[in-house]
Amino acid sequence: IVSTNLEKYKDSIEIIHSDVFDFNPNFLYKFITMGEVLEHVEDPRGVLKLIYSFLAHNGKAYISTCTNCPAIDHVYHFKTIDEIREMICSEGFRIDSEVIEPAECCSEEKLIKRKIDILYGAIISKG
Repeated sequence: IVSTNLEKYKDSIEIIHSDVFDFNPNFLYKFITMGEVLEHVEDPRGVLKLIYSFLAHNGKAYISTCTNCPAIDHVYHFKTIDEIREMICSEGFRIDSEVIEPAECCSEEKLIKRKIDILYGAIISKG
């Protein structure tokens, strides 16, 4: 069913597999999705700067990442949700909506003490 619904969009969706630091778009995008990427790069601020430059005026992006999540493949460790918000906003984005979900249901103190993941997702806009 999903593929049938997506069939009508096949000419307007382009999937690009590229290193973001090597990517040089020929036009600006209205929407970019980037799930679970920022924690896997050494320079998440640099990635956000590039995403900002790839978006059209009033373009939007969906991003997700996590805090308090010391996994071996996580090169960059966000310690708090506020750290993520600050980084997003300092690169010129506006946070339109966000979802914050701990991986387990317990107090914030326990989440931090036990290093339990806190998942973060947001729709952000180019101001």
